[in-house]
Amino acid sequence: MAQEILVDVKNRNTDEGYINLPDGKVWYKICGRDRKERPLVVVHGGGGFSHDYLEPLEELSDQRPVIFYDQHCCGNSERKEDTTNWTLEYLGIEFEQVLKALNFSSYHIFAHSLGASFVVSHLLNTKVDGIVSLVLASPNLSFPRLVADVSRCISLLPQSVRDILKKEQPPDKFDEAPMTFYRSFFCRTDPWPDCLNRSFEKFNIDMFDYMFGAGLFHITGTLKDFDITDRLDAISLPTLLTCGFYDEITPETVRYYHGKIRDSEIAIFSWSSHMPHLEQKDEYMDCIREFLNRHDTNLKAD
Repeated sequence: MAQEILVDVKNRNTDEGYINLPDGKVWYKICGRDRKERPLVVVHGGGGFSHDYLEPLEELSDQRPVIFYDQHCCGNSERKEDTTNWTLEYLGIEFEQVLKALNFSSYHIFAHSLGASFVVSHLLNTKVDGIVSLVLASPNLSFPRLVADVSRCISLLPQSVRDILKKEQPPDKFDEAPMTFYRSFFCRTDPWPDCLNRSFEKFNIDMFDYMFGAGLFHITGTLKDFDITDRLDAISLPTLLTCGFYDEITPETVRYYHGKIRDSEIAIFSWSSHMPHLEQKDEYMDCIREFLNRHDTNLKAD
């Protein structure tokens, strides 16, 4: 099915606009359009988050196009109250539609957190041409493991915080106890950078609640049983897995995924949690840049 791109902003280095898909308009931005190395497509986490918190990756556009997009009902994209497409299956289909609409010949993919859930799931189920490597950043590839990881992280917090987070009736997402967790295992930068705050300002909480349920501390939503760990050995692309030492997706879990993916590497950032691209930006960008450069070929992007 053909997709129409509506470009709102266009100059030598940047395109920004919307891709008209059958189920709604998807916002996108291409930074470094004129660069010659293979493009990097950036897939944000969620559910219901936006691309904004991943904006530091734009630094890589000095070598290659860096492409951001906001998923269905997220960020700058068209929003609908219909929950029909609030699924990993749809987000994977949308991901492929976005790639086709962008019309480059090949890509690197950077997928963070829940973005990795549907990207990997879709690639395991569907042959998608043109992808040359994967960066799976703090990937959530198993909700049962996520539940165990979050429980382990909670056990490291003060007793008063643990008691609140373990209550059957969970606190508001932004109360003091959840924020103690987030500042320990989600983003340890103080204060949080503007790009992360903007993602929270645009947060589609209804979508998050639908997928996660009562919240990160009591996962009861539609994704509670999602687990593709037994299929990871089918990934044949060069893959870099990253996480922070204090990540809510714990290093133990990411090492487990690394052991399952045959052509994979792992990088753990010692001062970081779920956002090493914000917490240890320079080291993180150097790591990603080196991996991408190594997996570029003499064939240049269109």
